[in-house]
Amino acid sequence: MSKLVDLFPSTVGENSFGPGVDVNVVRPSMLFSEARVVDGTLYLMYYPLQSSDQQLASLSQGVLHPVRLARDYYAMEFRNDNRLVLAKDSGGVQDWYELRNGVAVAAQEPASPVYGLPHHVLMDGD
Repeated sequence: MSKLVDLFPSTVGENSFGPGVDVNVVRPSMLFSEARVVDGTLYLMYYPLQSSDQQLASLSQGVLHPVRLARDYYAMEFRNDNRLVLAKDSGGVQDWYELRNGVAVAAQEPASPVYGLPHHVLMDGD
């Protein structure tokens, strides 16, 4: 989780951490949307500043690894205990993907939703 915090720092002053600590402020070229942990893999949804299409990536050792989907989507949501992603394109098409080992596999719409509090939820401001 500390690697995620490093990617999206809040305002940091030179006295924030005390003596002997070097502070580097990173201004990522993305707008963070949501993050979820699925089977030990941290998945991030974000919008690149130069695009209106939402992106999905896994985070490992401080590096974002893009998760490839069938097409570009303007919006995505984690669903069914965070294992499924509902992706929507600008033409109204909705596709479902199951997250497995850093890969999104095309899936069918679930027959019934799984409700409850998702585990390890991170959203803007949290």
